[in-house]
Parts: sequence; C-alpha cells; structure tokens
Amino acid sequence: MRICPACSASYPGEVRVCPTCGASFSSAGPYVDLTVDSISREGPRFAGKAAHMLVAVEESHFWFGQRALLVANTVATCFPEARTLLDVGCGGGCVLAAISRRFPQLTVAGGDIDVDALLRARDRLPDARLYRMTAERIPFESEFDVVCCLDVLEHVEDDVSALREMYRAVRPRGGLIVAVPQYPWLWSAHDERSEHVRRYTRTELQHKIEAVGWRTLYTTSFVTILFPLMVASRILMRRSMDPGTLRELNPPRGMNAPLQAIMHVERLAIEAGLRMPFGGSRLLVARKGVTS
Repeated sequence: MRICPACSASYPGEVRVCPTCGASFSSAGPYVDLTVDSISREGPRFAGKAAHMLVAVEESHFWFGQRALLVANTVATCFPEARTLLDVGCGGGCVLAAISRRFPQLTVAGGDIDVDALLRARDRLPDARLYRMTAERIPFESEFDVVCCLDVLEHVEDDVSALREMYRAVRPRGGLIVAVPQYPWLWSAHDERSEHVRRYTRTELQHKIEAVGWRTLYTTSFVTILFPLMVASRILMRRSMDPGTLRELNPPRGMNAPLQAIMHVERLAIEAGLRMPFGGSRLLVARKGVTS
C-alpha cells in the first residue's frame, strides 16, 4: 500500500497520482520521486566530497564490502521467506547488490534522498525499484517483508519516528535489519564530518526499536578485531586538525586487502553464531509482531 507523502492518504499499487489530493510522483527516470516540495529543496543530508567518495569506493572498501555480505547472510538466515525488501538510505546500492546476488528471486527496492547515490544504485541494479525519499517519511504501509536501515539512523534527528515509519512499511511478522555506529565516548571529528547526530549504546538502540513495537531477534557488535586500531585512529583525530573522514574511506595502498581479510574472518564468526561483545558498530535484527 502506498501512502501519499503530500496528504497521507492510502492507495494501492504503483499509482503515480494520488486519487485523494492529485499529487503526482514522477517515474520518468531512473527512480520515482516520492518527496514533497519542502523535502526536495533540502537536498541530501550527507553531502559533499566524502559522500561522493563513499559511493565510489563502497564496493571495494574492506568495511563496506564485508558489511554488505553480512547483511545478505542475515536476510538468508533470519528471513528466508522474504519476497520483497527495502533498503532505507540505500546509497549507491552496494548492500542491495549483495542481497540480489544472494537472493536473485527477491524483489529489492532502495530509497535515498541523494540523487547521485540513486543514479549509482540504478547502474548497479537495473531492475530494482528506486525511490527518492527520506527515512523520516517512508510512504508505504505493509508493503515489504524486510526493511534494512544501515548506518542511517545516526544521521536522523528523530530516529524513533524513522523507526515507526519502517514499522508501518513492513508486513506483519516482517523483518528489520539495523546497523549503527556504537559508543558515544568514541565521538570524534569523523562523526561531525559525516554529519552524525549520535553514536548508540546497545541499550539505547534496543530500547528505541522495541518501544516502536519491534521484537529483537538478536544483536551483535562488529568491527571487533579492528576495534583497538579504530579507537587509536579516533583518538589521533581529536589531537589533529585533520578529521580523517576521507582518509578512512581511502586506506593506504596495500592495507585494504589485509583489513578485508580480517573483517572476512569476523563476518564468518558472526554468521556461525558468535555474538561479538564489543566493536565499532552494532547490528540488530528484529521482527514485527502480528497485529490484531
């Protein structure tokens, strides 16, 4: 079911014109624009050189690539019955591409406010449904079997409202996969440059998700083996004028492959059932309860 972003009326299917208010949402291009005028004028939340570099490197970067494979495996193990999936804040489509390779029968969709990211996602995923929208306004109801929200909530001022929007968009007993940066004490110039609003504790994330109505299936840290190196890097950032964001997206030559191998081992351990007690990021998997 589609929810009109302009008047909040419900209507079925892929109708492009709201039957209640007449608002039109164009599909004459690589994505459907589901924003209203006020959102369109805002533009991307995460803009600038770092955002464009992220889209360019995410498939080969040791962290982005392994995170995408971890999420694809999570869909396979926790929601094998899924037929439709939405990635909220899909960026350049790295995760959606990994999921599509693992689940070629799955109908995947991605939403993002950044036009450049959506264009890159279209190059990767010629058959995906792509929407220009924000996490704060997801104009769907009981539409998807799984919703992913990966390193997006930390950019959102009202993250609880975004979680409610995802809850509405998922069918009864549908799934949620969330990844966020962990530990407020690890805050650094990297977070400011990336336009983060917060870093999470396990308790805060789980409380907010469950308060909306989700039921946690499991949660784990990741980026555990490399965590000491990450802490050292962030401490050095605090002492330096260089925020280091671009440097982290482009590790020194020769370092990406060994870092990827380390993350690969950690990912296999998580997929085997090991729950990491600490790490730079947190993954939480939840299911929507059955409504009466």
